[in-house]
Amino acid sequence: MGKKKKKRYLARRILAMILAMTMVVGMTPSAFQAAPGEGAEQVVAEAAASEGQNDDGTGQPSETGNQPAQDGGQSDTTEETAPADSDNVGNQNDSPEQGTADDGSNDGTAAEDTEAAVGENQDEGADDTAVSSPMADAAETQAKPVYEIDIKAFETQAEYTGYSVFELGNITLVKTENGVTTSESAMDAGVTAVWKVQGTDAAVAGEPVNAGKYELTLTYPKAEGTHDGAEKKVECEITKAPVEFRFESERVYVKPGTAAKDVKPGALNRVYCAGNNLDAEDFDLKATAVKNAMTGEEIPAEEKLLHGGDYAMQITPSIKADAAQAKKDISANYDLAPFIVDIETGELVDTYIEITLAEKWKENGIVTLKSYDGKAATEPKTPDDYTAVVKYWDEAANDYKKLEGAAITGQWVTGWDAEEISEMEAPADAGGYFYRLRYEGVEGGFWCRGSRNQASGCKDTDQGCGQEAGSSAGYHNV
Repeated sequence: MGKKKKKRYLARRILAMILAMTMVVGMTPSAFQAAPGEGAEQVVAEAAASEGQNDDGTGQPSETGNQPAQDGGQSDTTEETAPADSDNVGNQNDSPEQGTADDGSNDGTAAEDTEAAVGENQDEGADDTAVSSPMADAAETQAKPVYEIDIKAFETQAEYTGYSVFELGNITLVKTENGVTTSESAMDAGVTAVWKVQGTDAAVAGEPVNAGKYELTLTYPKAEGTHDGAEKKVECEITKAPVEFRFESERVYVKPGTAAKDVKPGALNRVYCAGNNLDAEDFDLKATAVKNAMTGEEIPAEEKLLHGGDYAMQITPSIKADAAQAKKDISANYDLAPFIVDIETGELVDTYIEITLAEKWKENGIVTLKSYDGKAATEPKTPDDYTAVVKYWDEAANDYKKLEGAAITGQWVTGWDAEEISEMEAPADAGGYFYRLRYEGVEGGFWCRGSRNQASGCKDTDQGCGQEAGSSAGYHNV
């Protein structure tokens, strides 16, 4: 009989015997019944004892199997009932090797079969124990929950606001137990948060507020025998907040001809910053550079800004030296970097040429050069014949001022009306003529009053001239 089939057969026989004894005991008068279950326990005990004495696999009957039962009534009942059930068991197994038990026989065959069944079952039990021990350990390990602190939804960088900026409520505690994962708010679950300044041991009371770098340590305490807890360290940063400076005008307005070094920031109207901790009067604003707004090239300090030029000014803010210490401390949370403001040059400046004839010609306002001699007239000279200066209107002084260094040129012209005159050679014939004085101006910087010559940027200012027929040539101040 095969080993596995024999095992199944013996196991079924044992179960049949136990069932038969139970039925017989149930039908026996109570005076003759033993304690409930005693017969079954005895059979199993006999089988176990038989196995213990025949573990060598010889199949010989054990002494225990041939000894009479302690309880004669139950022993007889077992011998009488077992064959019937054995037959039923035999009918359920078609293997000819298994056979059936003989009625009333107790020659050791049943004991041998019981011994083999119990012995093999014990072997299998030993094997099962050896295999299941690691599984039991794994089950025990899985039964111990594992915790992890999840910071995926936690923002580690924020801008200074004057208040706490880190949302600890976005941190979750994840629990994994027996393959099932759940999560909850870390703060609600009892996770602790400890802050310190990054790179130091300086602890932060509560949550950080000021700009800087910090280290956050999150801890879920270990529960001995229940779980190992969890811990995570996180690097965080609070960046400096920008400051917005508002001027009375969005641009800096300057007059054409203003030197770059003389350009000043406009009047500061208001300061906007996180927490509203600083005011306009707390700041000094310094123009650190004037640049070409198109190229970014810095304009030399002495160079003048021209009309129509595209300029910008770099302004560097700083806290005033006499500001309160609290203001100086809080300013460390703000980005006081240089910023750029556009420059707009104003309208061109009006100028005019002021002419004064020499005393000898003032009486009639005529400059008499010479009597007719057939030769070309010479140009009038300064200061022998006249003096001329260029003036402009100064709004601050509310008066005209002399424009220093202005170069004046002269030219003979055919008439007085600027729309009709044209230039001419020095006159030789007797008659009246005009000698025009002109200030060319600085291109884009100054513009003569009432200018008609847009190309040169100024209007002609004329000195009229007249000549007595056949005798003299002269000029008059108009």
